[in-house]
Amino acid sequence: MRPTLSIETLPLAQVTDSIDTEWEESIVRRRDRRRTITVQANPLPGATMPMMREAVLEKLEEVELPPGYKWEWGGEWEDTVDAQASLIPMTVPAIIIIAFILVYL
Repeated sequence: MRPTLSIETLPLAQVTDSIDTEWEESIVRRRDRRRTITVQANPLPGATMPMMREAVLEKLEEVELPPGYKWEWGGEWEDTVDAQASLIPMTVPAIIIIAFILVYL
């Protein structure tokens, strides 16, 4: 024989006098050990990242931030800048080697 479960409803006022709600950050996001707010966007079909960046750059630069705050580009833009910066040190030796090969031929 199975035991039967009895489910009864009860007015909330019988259990508590009031309910207080307040906002709370459940996760504090950090980047380089600093609190951060991340803003994301989905591009329009056919739009490239440089086109979208140029469209909003002027308006973002007009925003005055309080002392101690700053904003910086991350994501695809940061990856692009890092990749281009890593190519620069090898550009001069590559050009010298190409010139040497051309002269040798």
